[in-house]
Amino acid sequence: FCSDGPPVALFPYISPADPAGAWRKPPPGNEVFSGTYDPATFAPGDYSYTVTGSGPCSAAVAVLHVSETLGPNSGQSALVTKCASDPAFEMAAAMGGSPDAGGTWKNPFGQVHPGTFVPGVDPPGVYLYTVAGVFPCTDKTSSLTVNVNPVPQAGGASSRTVCSSAPDLLLFAELSGAQPGGSWFDPVMAPFPSGIFSPGTSTPGLYTYRIIGAPPCGMAEGTVTVSVITAPNAGDASTVALCQNGPAVQLVNLLGGPHDLTGTWTGPAPSSGYFSGTFQPGSSAPGVYTYKVHGIPPCPADSSTVAVSVALPPSAGLSRS
Repeated sequence: FCSDGPPVALFPYISPADPAGAWRKPPPGNEVFSGTYDPATFAPGDYSYTVTGSGPCSAAVAVLHVSETLGPNSGQSALVTKCASDPAFEMAAAMGGSPDAGGTWKNPFGQVHPGTFVPGVDPPGVYLYTVAGVFPCTDKTSSLTVNVNPVPQAGGASSRTVCSSAPDLLLFAELSGAQPGGSWFDPVMAPFPSGIFSPGTSTPGLYTYRIIGAPPCGMAEGTVTVSVITAPNAGDASTVALCQNGPAVQLVNLLGGPHDLTGTWTGPAPSSGYFSGTFQPGSSAPGVYTYKVHGIPPCPADSSTVAVSVALPPSAGLSRS
């Protein structure tokens, strides 16, 4: 019989025989038993069947020699979950029990598999391991179900320089291939739930994006380094009226609001050429003067104007005596 086979009634192997006999186990015990051999608990050997004689007839004894062939062990079916970035592993080692070596593996598509599973390469699913049996034992098959969770993607590292006057920046859009659903942290690693950088308001620096993978995959981090360039400020436009015989005026002092002092002036049309910025009533042409402050990329230039009109001075005539 096979060592892992089911219980077997021995009587059919000695028939024809009188049914009223008694079965005994092999020596030295010779215990009486039911006549059903259980490979899981019985030992191989000579099992005797005795039929008591009647009258002058002595008892009759039949001996049945029982041997066992060791059954194949394909292990206990199991389930394992891996991360797609995990190293390759031997599937037999992930089975329960102690499966025999030398069996054959088949992948979820019924194709022969070498037995070394490579996460991220081999398809997940149910893999079958079969160990061939030696007669009278039949083949044994167990399964290993392999689940593979994807590696979390946080998008690596990137950087962006923005102007302080630029619109809000969606940090997630600066990451390449990142999965949604993660969490943002500001340069001091405080939670930054919105993930939206507001130039001129938010603190420049390194912003971190974290996403937690499904176990056993760990955490992935992506970063966006944001630098802010201050936008140029040419001030507010203004209008001024000057007297023709008045003193020279620095137009930059006539701009409204705060403004940078590094800009350049151009005169009014039609010439619109370079202007020193000093308006001399009586000699400088009235009109609209443009003040332009160049920006550092990515900031554009900023411009403002001063509209100058010139009035003739009053005349009181000539004094006489």
